[in-house]
Amino acid sequence: MMVRHAFALLATLALSCSTKDSPDETLERVIADYSEWASATYATAVARTVLLEHAVEALVREPSEENLRTARARWIHARQVYARTEVLRFYDGPIDAVEGLINAWPVDESYLDSIVSDPERYPSLDAAALRALNEKDGEKNIATGWHAIEYLLWGPDESATGPGHRAAAFFAEPPHAARRCQVLRVLVSALREDLDGVHAQWKRGWFLQLDKKRALHAMFRGAIELALNELAGERMGVAIETRDQEEEQSCFSDTTRDDHVGAVDGISIVFNGAHGRLGLSSLVRQKDASLATTTTRALQAALAQCKAIPQPFDQAILSVDGRARVEGAIDALGEAAQRLRESARALNVPLDVALDVRSTDNK
Repeated sequence: MMVRHAFALLATLALSCSTKDSPDETLERVIADYSEWASATYATAVARTVLLEHAVEALVREPSEENLRTARARWIHARQVYARTEVLRFYDGPIDAVEGLINAWPVDESYLDSIVSDPERYPSLDAAALRALNEKDGEKNIATGWHAIEYLLWGPDESATGPGHRAAAFFAEPPHAARRCQVLRVLVSALREDLDGVHAQWKRGWFLQLDKKRALHAMFRGAIELALNELAGERMGVAIETRDQEEEQSCFSDTTRDDHVGAVDGISIVFNGAHGRLGLSSLVRQKDASLATTTTRALQAALAQCKAIPQPFDQAILSVDGRARVEGAIDALGEAAQRLRESARALNVPLDVALDVRSTDNK
């Protein structure tokens, strides 16, 4: 109870300060808090990926079922915090230069299998070689990032009720065990390096160097693009339309719903702030308190609708109830995006994000 009261007090103090500040002072604080939150969240993602590295090292030294379970748990643990950072995309920020190396999907399983099993064609398995192979000759030719690692840890998802069930012996069986272990180790190390590079730019304060209007535009654009075109459109709308399991982002581990929930949580943090940091709502409230409240409620509804999608996602898009819940999440995300756009307009922030929840042209 003491912790809950402390957070409530921090939130009250933050709101009190923001209402007393001038719009310019509030804007400076919102931008600074956004930058600080981004840096801190990427730092956590890096720290959790280091734990994943340790787990993978243990797995390749001793390919036991226990070590494989630990590596999978560490992947999920790191992935959960990364999902919150997705709201920091779509405006030429540090992540946009390397996002394809970190989070590209879907994975063509046969492509990654061939890299592992064909030493004549793919003699080098270092980070530079794998990065060069990523999306080579096709956007599904994924050779790096979260989902390549996910495939190696879980294997193909051949179950209607659960994730892939690759055995730990996969990393000990001849003739390709050594290459499998090497690829897994290199991929996790490369992921940590790429995330660390993104974090370093946020830590150096690149966002604070932007013109304030540009910074405000970026914050809204990242939130709206993610809610509308990426989540409601690409990740949910396409899956509903095609009923294709391949359109499930984290299909091997069956954690796609967690991806969605984490991403919406990130959007909510950008708008409402968290842990004493101010969000965009502080600025909107100074212009239109009712709109700030309406937008917050729309984001809460979107988060609740995403949490209500049954797992696994690839089965939810096939059942009547599951499809209804996914469509409910799509509608709620569209509503939240509309309220975010109205909030941007209230602050005279011009946006060029198309309000089309079924758009598939923005992947």
